[in-house]
Amino acid sequence: MNNVNIDTENLNSKKEEIEKVLKDLETLFETLKDYWETKTSENVFANFENFYKTLEEVKLKFQSDILFINEKVNKQYTDIDRNISAEIDEKIA
Repeated sequence: MNNVNIDTENLNSKKEEIEKVLKDLETLFETLKDYWETKTSENVFANFENFYKTLEEVKLKFQSDILFINEKVNKQYTDIDRNISAEIDEKIA
């Protein structure tokens, strides 16, 4: 049987890093818009908007997966472990 080890603390940390990078990218592009206004920049900004939307979708999926792991998987394993420990304690006592 394969073991699955999930470090949700590390996952949450990485999620926060991703969110910070996305926010930094958005800020940098907004700043760039302030002083680069050409036809080319319009195309670049439109491409960035599409790219950014894709990144946002990935971020939301990542958040959804972390939420699933935190709420379902970890809780279920914690509950199972607690129940098994209680059963063992009852048998031993």
